Amino acid sequence: MTKPNRQYFLFILFLSAFLLMPFNSADALRASNEESPNTSLLKELNFLSGGFGVNIKANGIDDELTVSPVTPVSLTVSVETDIQGGDPVDWFLFVETESGIYTFLPSGLWESGLKLSLRSPLFSLLEYEVFNTTFEEGRYKFTFSIDNNGDGIYDGTTNDSVEVNVRSSSNEEGDSYEEDDSYDKASVIILNDTEPQSHNFHDYGDEDWVMFYGVAGQIYTIEVSNPGSYCDPVIELYDSDSMTMLHQEDRRWYGEDESLDRTIEKDGIYYVKISHAYPDNFGENTEYELSVYNPRGAEAGFIQGEVTDSVTGEPIAMAILKTDMDVTAISLPNGYYLMSHPEGTFTITVEADGYKTLTDTVEVCAFCTVTKDFSMESIF
Repeated sequence: MTKPNRQYFLFILFLSAFLLMPFNSADALRASNEESPNTSLLKELNFLSGGFGVNIKANGIDDELTVSPVTPVSLTVSVETDIQGGDPVDWFLFVETESGIYTFLPSGLWESGLKLSLRSPLFSLLEYEVFNTTFEEGRYKFTFSIDNNGDGIYDGTTNDSVEVNVRSSSNEEGDSYEEDDSYDKASVIILNDTEPQSHNFHDYGDEDWVMFYGVAGQIYTIEVSNPGSYCDPVIELYDSDSMTMLHQEDRRWYGEDESLDRTIEKDGIYYVKISHAYPDNFGENTEYELSVYNPRGAEAGFIQGEVTDSVTGEPIAMAILKTDMDVTAISLPNGYYLMSHPEGTFTITVEADGYKTLTDTVEVCAFCTVTKDFSMESIF
């Protein structure tokens, strides 16, 4: 076995220094007030066709990452090469901050300016964790680069970069259903609606809650569609007590649709929570659309209307409407309800806390909308 040379051990020392240095905030990068090189020197990933390639990731992501100041950032580097050892090559690891560019040196310090980090022979690395720490608010662009000309000058021939945006809140506005971050603020979602609800994760740890009325023995499909490139949704279904989780679905990755199917065991209100698999990812490109279906085979129309108090005329929210086909709806805060329903003549029942139950008939035609209002009498 060939004995490793001195440069190899020097590079191991270089990597180990990352783990030992007190890298607790961006302040560790601001070691001097020297002028920094033009940031246009930073280039995008470019693998050489024959020889070696490099990769850098933040929290497993090789694109822009958004995190909060309390979320650790794990930076990893990889080297793919057919060459082990040989002549020394130039290694660079530097970061662009809002105050300039800083290069990491084997001494364990960040030094202002873009400089050579190390000269060492090539060898392979697989997702070596350089550090895992939190940062102050700001933007950081980390670049890992190797070139084989050995002149000590960065030319960006083979490099990879990852951007980390640290912020406690985003510039992205919350969706129209906010504030819906808990079950008691859940919005009503219309079953089988042709227009899905539009949501986003606008802030750190943002959650979106909705509710629907489920009927025992019926299958309900909860679907998250058209997620943004930084949206990795998790679907959770909760029982009527809002505390007992019945099912969780998180099989997909960033930008991929997610869905959950569940047969309901008893009549009642059920809650759906949509959260981000990585709550520190929020803001731009975290939008998604949400729908809940109770699939019906027959051609459908719609029943709509208002539920109001018979004396005051005030709208009644949270009234439960159910037909003898087990199609349900919940009235909104303004008393409005909408349900998708197969065609035909049916009985519809309306219940609300503090009011006498109402029963009436409704005739539904395919591909049309029927209006049916209900005026409820108080039991007091």
